[in-house]
Amino acid sequence: MFRALADQLYETSDFHKRVRQEIVNQLKSHPKLYKGSVGKMDFSEYLKNMSTESVWGDEVTLKAAADVYGVKILLITSFKDIPSIVVLPKSQKQPDKVIHLSYLAGIHFNSIHLNQGSSSSSHTLLQKKKNKNKDKDMENAKLKSKEDKKSQRKRTSRRGI
Repeated sequence: MFRALADQLYETSDFHKRVRQEIVNQLKSHPKLYKGSVGKMDFSEYLKNMSTESVWGDEVTLKAAADVYGVKILLITSFKDIPSIVVLPKSQKQPDKVIHLSYLAGIHFNSIHLNQGSSSSSHTLLQKKKNKNKDKDMENAKLKSKEDKKSQRKRTSRRGI
């Protein structure tokens, strides 16, 4: 997860250690926000584990990332019941940046970059395969462009819905 976040924030996964440290610092600085989300594990033990490079990030670190960077995180998952999750920062301010990640259940987080098709009016989410050993192919997810949403709203409002 930390490499995927670094790729979204800095356009390279090379800063994954920095991202991990900033997230762990956020957790340490605001234990009341996160302590109840780590289950039965002692929070200081959780922090120690998350400081270790070989430990994977989780939903708690994802929330801390949204908070520390002030970003909205859109997570496309491989779960049939929950195809996407939106993680918002605690701040009431509307985030300027949206981070796009995919999550292959229990296996790996990936950085996703929007690819603007020249002949299509929709954006296609493509998985960025930086680490071919760990990446698994996921189905491409499509997001409607602003133009499609506007035209749909216009059609709906014309019908009086």
